[in-house]
Amino acid sequence: KAPSFTTGWFGSGSANIDIAYFRATGGNEVDTIKHMYNIPGILHATRVDTLFKYLEKAPQAEWEIVWVDGVERLDLKHGDILRVTAGNGDVKDYFIKMEDYRPSDNANLASITWPDIPDIYRGFFGWQGDTIPNFSPTAYSYTVRVPGDIAGMPALVAKPQNENATVEVTRATSFTGTTENRTVTFTVTAESDTTVRVYTVLLEKEQLPQHIQPYHAEPIISEFIFWESWNNGFKEIANTGNQPMDLSNYLFANRYSEGPATIFEWELAFHNRYQLYIPGYKWTASESEWEIEPFIAEADPNVNPIVSPGDVFTMGEVRTWGFVYNYQNWYGATWWVPGQLDIDFGYETIDDVRIPSNPWGESWINPDDDGWGESVARQWKEADFYIFKILNDSIKLGLKPANDPADFELIEIFGTGDMTEYSPIGEVADMTTSFVRKPEFTLPNPVPMGSFGDTPEESEWRKFDRPYWAAREVGWPQEILFIALDLGLHSFIPPTHYKSTVSSLTYVVSPGYSEDEQIRGITTGTTVSEFLARIIKADPEQALSVISDGDTLAVDDVFADGDALHVLSADSTNITIYNLLVTEEGLRTDAILTSEVFDIEVDGETGTISGFELGTLLKTVREGVTVPGGASFTIVDENDAYVPLQKPNFDTVYVDVLATDRIFFEVIAEDNVTKVLYQLLPDSDPGDAYVTSEVYFVDQVLFAIDLVPSNTAVPTLLSNLTPSRGATMKVFDRLGMERTIGTIYKDDRVFVTSQDGETTNMYFLTLLGDIPDYLAYLVSDVYTVDQVTRIIHLEVSEPPTIGEVLSHVELAPGSSIEFMDKDGAAKTVDDLVDDEDIFRVTAANGVTVVDYVVSLTITSVEDILGDRIRLYPNPSTGKVFIEGLEPGTRIQVYNIVGVPVISRVVQDSTEVLSLEDRPGGLYFVVVTSKNEIIGRYKLIIR
Repeated sequence: KAPSFTTGWFGSGSANIDIAYFRATGGNEVDTIKHMYNIPGILHATRVDTLFKYLEKAPQAEWEIVWVDGVERLDLKHGDILRVTAGNGDVKDYFIKMEDYRPSDNANLASITWPDIPDIYRGFFGWQGDTIPNFSPTAYSYTVRVPGDIAGMPALVAKPQNENATVEVTRATSFTGTTENRTVTFTVTAESDTTVRVYTVLLEKEQLPQHIQPYHAEPIISEFIFWESWNNGFKEIANTGNQPMDLSNYLFANRYSEGPATIFEWELAFHNRYQLYIPGYKWTASESEWEIEPFIAEADPNVNPIVSPGDVFTMGEVRTWGFVYNYQNWYGATWWVPGQLDIDFGYETIDDVRIPSNPWGESWINPDDDGWGESVARQWKEADFYIFKILNDSIKLGLKPANDPADFELIEIFGTGDMTEYSPIGEVADMTTSFVRKPEFTLPNPVPMGSFGDTPEESEWRKFDRPYWAAREVGWPQEILFIALDLGLHSFIPPTHYKSTVSSLTYVVSPGYSEDEQIRGITTGTTVSEFLARIIKADPEQALSVISDGDTLAVDDVFADGDALHVLSADSTNITIYNLLVTEEGLRTDAILTSEVFDIEVDGETGTISGFELGTLLKTVREGVTVPGGASFTIVDENDAYVPLQKPNFDTVYVDVLATDRIFFEVIAEDNVTKVLYQLLPDSDPGDAYVTSEVYFVDQVLFAIDLVPSNTAVPTLLSNLTPSRGATMKVFDRLGMERTIGTIYKDDRVFVTSQDGETTNMYFLTLLGDIPDYLAYLVSDVYTVDQVTRIIHLEVSEPPTIGEVLSHVELAPGSSIEFMDKDGAAKTVDDLVDDEDIFRVTAANGVTVVDYVVSLTITSVEDILGDRIRLYPNPSTGKVFIEGLEPGTRIQVYNIVGVPVISRVVQDSTEVLSLEDRPGGLYFVVVTSKNEIIGRYKLIIR
C-alpha cells in the first residue's frame, strides 16, 4: 500500500510527476524512476497499470510508455521510458529502472503428507491429519511407522513452501533391507538453484508384537537449549528404543561440578533443590525438613514419567519477564514452547507477584536476597547436565535420600565436568542457541565432552541460532522464536546394534526373531557365498554363519534343504536362527496384471492399460486390475514420484485423482527382479483440446477455470491441470505473450492445443475470492465463438439484426458491449449484422476491452443446425433426449469438473443420453460439427 503524500501544484507547462510509491532521481532531461524503500529498482514484472496507479501527472499532461524493445507489453522491462508530454508540448522522459527477477532461495518443505492414509489413523499415533508425525520444515529426517494392514508403500507427497521450488523423489523400494531400501528421499531445490534441502523418511512397517525384537533404550539428551530469548532454559530427553521408558528410574542434574561425584557431595540449598529432579517425583516441600534430611523423594502424580518409543520428555524454566511475551504483545507472534513442556520450573509474573508454573505451586526463594534458585532446566554454561540411572528402590520409596553416589550410574553428560564453558561444536556456546542431537546418534555418552567435537562435523550436535535462521530469511521475531522450533520432537535413525534379524530383496524372510524362523526362495545349487551376498544385515556388525548338521559351511559349499542361518547381533546379546528352504523353482516371477474390465498389453518390461474414458477415477482403474500373487504394486507419475488416490483441492477438500496418461502402475514380481511398468492410456481423440482438474472447477461451456488461488505460480497452475491426451498447454497474458514464471495474473489465459495441432481452445481464469470484473468475453449456445482468434462465426439464412445476435450470446458478468462496423462507425441493435462488424466487450472494471470480429456466412435453412437442436427434459433424472441432430455431428457431455463422461458420434436425428449411473449435479453438453461448436447447453441431473 502506498504511503500518504501531498500532490504538488502543476501548471499547464508541467511535465513532472508526483511520486507516491516510486521516486524519480537524476538529471533534467532523463530522470530515473525506482522504488522508494531501499530497493534498487522497481520489482521485476511490475505491470504498467501498477506504475500508473502510484504516480500522478499534471492535469493537462499526457503520458505513455516507450518500450525498450519496441514491443507493447503488460509488464515493464528495465530500460522502458515513461514519456510525459505537458499541455504546451514540453516532453520529459523518465528512465524506468527495474530489478532483475529474484528467484526464491527457499528450499524448505511445507509438508510431507500421506493423502491416502485411512481415516482411522488420522490424528492418531502422532499423525496430524495426513501429515507425518512430528513434521517440521527444519527437521530433515523422520521415521514413520506404517500400519501393518496397509498393502504396498504409502504414497507420500511433499509440498514445498515456495511453489516454484522443485521436489525430486527417490522412492523406498521395500519395507525390508537396508535403510536406503526403506527410505523415501525428497530433494528440494530452490527456484534459484542455490539452496538444496534433503528430507528423508524411513518407513518401518508395523509388526505384530510377537515379531518386534524388544529394545529397552537408555535415555539420551536430544536437545539442549541455552538461555532461549536470553532468559529461558529447556532440555529434551528422547526414547530411542521400541519399548516404553520410565524416567522415574533416572535422576537429572544440572550443577556446577568437577565430575559426577561432586553433584552429590556439594551442599545444595533448599531454593536450588530442583537442580536435581526425578520425573514423577518431587522433593520435600518443607525447608525445615530439607535441612534435617534433604533429597527425600515423594511421588508426584502431576507429571507422567513414561515416554513412548520414539517420543520425548521436555523440561523447562520459563521466566516470563523475558522477551518472548513482548513478542506476543507487540508482534502477535505465537509461542508454542509452553505447550510442549512436560514440566516447567519457571514462573509467571502477575501484578509484580511471581506465580510458580510447576504443578505443585511451590517456589524456591532464597530468604537472604529474595532471589530465585536455578533449576535442572536452566543454568549458565559452566554447569553440567547429567543423567543418572537410579540403582535401587529405596530412593523412590522415600526410604533413603538421593545423595549417595553409590546409588547412581552415570548414563549421559552434556558439559565439560570441570566448570569451564562448554563448546559442543568447537566454539563456546552463546545465549539463544539450541543444540540438537544428530539423528545417527542414539546412544547416551557418559564421557565429559564425549559427544562434543572440535568442528561441527566431528560433533554429535547441530547448532541452531539467530544467524542460522537469519540466513534462511526468517525475520524478527521468528528468528528468535525458531530457536526452539522443534522442541517436543526428535527425529533419529533407529538403532540396530541389538538386532539379530536379517532381510533380503531376493528371498522371503519370516518377520520374527526367534530360533525357529525361515528363509524361502533359495534355489537348488546356491552356494553359501551367493546366498550371503543376497542377505541384508539389520546391522553391519552382525555375525552370520550357515550351519549344516552342526557344522559351519564354507563359502563354496552348496546348500541343502534344512540347513540353518545363525545371526548374532552386533552387541552379542541376541541370536536368531533361520531354517533355509531350498527348492528348484525359487520365488515367483509373475508381474503381469490382468483385468476383466480394461485392456492390458505387455511388451517386455513395459505395458499399457486402456479401455476407459478420460475422467475415470484412478481408484476405479486400480480396483479393475488384479495383481499377481506375491508381487508388489505402486502407482507413480512420469517423474517416478508417488501418486495418491486422492489429494486436496484449492480449499483443502480431498478429491479423487483422475487416471491420465501421466500415471503408471509399477508391478514387481515376488522375486524382486521381474518388473513391468504399465502406462495408463485413457481413450481420446487426437482433435481434443480441453483441460480437466481435480483441484479447480472447469466450465467447459464458458471455457473458464474457476476457484484458482490468487498466489498460484504459473508452473503450479499447469501442474494442477490435465490436458486431453497428447494435448499441450501454455499460459499467455492478454497481449499474447507466454508466461512461464511468477504468479498468475487474473487476466491470463490458458491455451490448449490438441495432439494433432488442429484445435486450440482458450480458457479464462477466475481467481478464488475475486469478483471477476476484469473478464471481457462473450459466449454463445448458437454461434461458434473462437476465443483464440476472437471471431464470431454466424452461419445464417439471412443477415440478422444485432439485437437478434445479442439474444443468443452471453457476456462476462458485469461487462458491456458496443457495436461498430469494420471502419469503427457505431451501430445500433436495430441494424443488420455485416461481415467484419466488431462487437466490443468492455469488462466491468472499465479497463479490459476485447474486440470480436463477425464472420458472416449465408447458408440454406437446412444447414442451420443450432437453432433446431432441442434437449429435454431438463432437469432430468438421467435419461435425456436430443432432437434436431444431423448424422455425423458429435455430442460430448462434461461433468462439473470438466471431465468428459460421454463422447458420441450421432447416427440419427434423435439421440438418447443415459446418465442414470452418474451422480446428480450440473453437466455441460457440447454439440460439434466438423470441429465447430454448434450448440452448448447446461444440463441438471437430479
